[in-house]
Amino acid sequence: YGLGESLAEFGHEVTIASSDFGYDPMHHSDRLIVRVFPCRYDRWRWAPGLADFLESEVRNFDVVCVESLWQYSTLMGSRICRRAGIPYVLSTNGMLNEWSVRQKSWKKFPYLRFLEGQTLRGAAALHATSESECAHSAMKTWNRWSFVLPLGLQPSAYEDLPPRTAFAERFPMLKGRPYILFLGRVHYKKQPGLLIRAFKDIRAARPDLMLVIAGPGDPGYGGPRPSPTRGTRTARHGRERTPLCARALHMAQSGPRIYRGVRRHSGGNTQEQRLARSRRSPRRAFGFGRCLGLR
Repeated sequence: YGLGESLAEFGHEVTIASSDFGYDPMHHSDRLIVRVFPCRYDRWRWAPGLADFLESEVRNFDVVCVESLWQYSTLMGSRICRRAGIPYVLSTNGMLNEWSVRQKSWKKFPYLRFLEGQTLRGAAALHATSESECAHSAMKTWNRWSFVLPLGLQPSAYEDLPPRTAFAERFPMLKGRPYILFLGRVHYKKQPGLLIRAFKDIRAARPDLMLVIAGPGDPGYGGPRPSPTRGTRTARHGRERTPLCARALHMAQSGPRIYRGVRRHSGGNTQEQRLARSRRSPRRAFGFGRCLGLR
């Protein structure tokens, strides 16, 4: 939605097409046209109405932004774009990293070979959010037109922030003490367990130091599936909306400045604003006016 709103600010006409799986009606914007279709099978995000919409409407757009892998909207959206001759940019969201591909590889390898490979090869470009993702994934194996555009922050998320003392008031044990902040998804892929074990050694030299782990947690984390934090207790919060995450970041960073974690891009250049201003892709120039976001 952030990317769509920024594109709209620059005069482009933006439509977002999605299944209703995980759809949040709170994400409403007068600048965007949003089309939501019933999801018939959650695991694959199967929404037949979405494919029907694309078949009839995709030729009315100049470029399509496709989000993520391993789901129906990605497969059908890219396939319909190729048939219609409409360029699409695919955001892989780290799903081609070696670690990610190895998870449930018995499903992913044949899916890549027989289905998703065409999606990757046929894209006008693949979008990575960091140099690390681009360097340590198979993106360029599938498509040499890959580019890096870091994630930005929405300024609106920081318009209404709590006072600087709010974090210490909520967690009095941190008041006046230095701490390390891990801010991100609490998932064993992020290896918070490694940080916890390292912190044990660090605290031997700095007994006043505290560790704060903040972020949304996956429901299955810490359950029967093995994870690096086995034998430790990790507090986690439910899914936070962006403004709440912004408040948490502001509150935490207002305290003693020893923390791990957040890459910010300032100067008024969020990912959405930079992409909206840019009219070039690594493959060809798009002077587009109508953009379709597909998730």
